[in-house]
Amino acid sequence: MQDRLHQDYRKKLIPDYEKIEALVRTVGAAFCLSGAGPTLLCITRNPGLEEKLAKKLDSITEHHWQMLPLHVEFEGAHVLKAE
Repeated sequence: MQDRLHQDYRKKLIPDYEKIEALVRTVGAAFCLSGAGPTLLCITRNPGLEEKLAKKLDSITEHHWQMLPLHVEFEGAHVLKAE
């Protein structure tokens, strides 16, 4: 996943962006700037990866980053009861 429109311009405004991108890409996860920033988005199907990334993130960055793991429903909506 690679943004070609605005990411190159906006990443310069986000501290530690290149360090975080390099870390995330080394573990094979998708990575992008979310919206106008400074939120960064990492997508993976590797369970437990957020804990590993969080530990490494603190050791390579100068700023405090908050990581919020969000779980994705891959199967979509389900009908629970039809009347």
